[in-house]
Amino acid sequence: MKEPSLKRSVTLTGMMFYGIGTILGAGIYVLTGKVALYAGYFTPFAFLFSGILAAFTGLSYAELASRYPKSAGEVYYVHKAFNFKTLSRVVGALVIISGLISGATLIRGFVGYWEYFFSWESWVVILFITTLLGSLAGWGIGPTIVIIILITVVEMLGLVLVIYYGVQSPTFELFTNHLHLEDFFNSFSGIMTGTVLAFYAFIGFEDMVNLAEEVKEPKTSIPWAIIGAMAISSLLYIVVAIVAVSAIDLASLQNTDAPMALIIEKTSDLSPKVIGFIGLISIINGALVQMIMASRVLYGMGKQGLIHKLFARVNHYTRTPLFATFMVCLIILTLALFFPVESLAKSASLVILAVFFLINLSLIFIKKRIGPDPESFYVPIIIPVIGTILCFIICIVEFVKIFS
Repeated sequence: MKEPSLKRSVTLTGMMFYGIGTILGAGIYVLTGKVALYAGYFTPFAFLFSGILAAFTGLSYAELASRYPKSAGEVYYVHKAFNFKTLSRVVGALVIISGLISGATLIRGFVGYWEYFFSWESWVVILFITTLLGSLAGWGIGPTIVIIILITVVEMLGLVLVIYYGVQSPTFELFTNHLHLEDFFNSFSGIMTGTVLAFYAFIGFEDMVNLAEEVKEPKTSIPWAIIGAMAISSLLYIVVAIVAVSAIDLASLQNTDAPMALIIEKTSDLSPKVIGFIGLISIINGALVQMIMASRVLYGMGKQGLIHKLFARVNHYTRTPLFATFMVCLIILTLALFFPVESLAKSASLVILAVFFLINLSLIFIKKRIGPDPESFYVPIIIPVIGTILCFIICIVEFVKIFS
């Protein structure tokens, strides 16, 4: 009997919503206040600059995914560029590790939100939500994408509520009234620090390429889905940042861990629990995406012969890599139950930046050695060159911050 393959059922629209949900995640619901701590009234500019920084790497991913629409995309890109299996395995391991740590961290974060509504033992919540999400991830990519789209729509509606009530608030005073050119230069260091911090709100677009073998017309769908997801997320981030620094006082914004809930509390009659609930399901969305991503990287590496072929087996009924999905869920469950994943998560961003650096470098080498592919999405070579430089600089900054 012929070995089943992954089912191509994800459309361009589904892929774009998958990307938006991955990028938005829980980041915007907590990061705005942290960025404001450094950038102050220039917080919208920090998000604008970080979106531009992320766009260079996003465009590199777009061309590579169009050239080579495969699961474990990063692994394959590095292999095509350098033909060095050990480096390819290392890249795959880094991507998987970052996904496992992120998934476990999100599930631990889910416990805190869950306790806001219900009184359950933390280990029961972790076991319940990991099993539920693992079952969804193994169920089939079609139904899973539908669930992710629904959750993403709720996430976006939550931000629309924040924008609507923030703008309607009698305390709303456009942030530009507080800006002066001299202040920009005096605050430049803080703005750059905020920009680097806000950069992590855009991480997630890289997960999109690992669905390549389940996407219809991947050579065109994936690059435009990446561009669309990043553009929509950037617009939402910038508008939300404008509302945040315009609707509530800067000191309150800088000292809260839940800026969206604070905006709703101060500008409307709605209960902050509304945003708390949206934050809760945003975490579910992020954890589910990390499970899918890590399992597809394991599947792709098994298919490429870099790890045991058992990981490449696809179930005849679900058309998903069940063994890879099971192993990912088991490891995430173990990390969430028994390890201090919060401390590990501090290094996960550094791991992703190292992967971004290698991906940009890979596209440079591929363009030089192989040349353009007329059937694929194309970006000028200056894009990955700038992306490589930016990722290297941010990587050094993050390394110093973590280990100093």
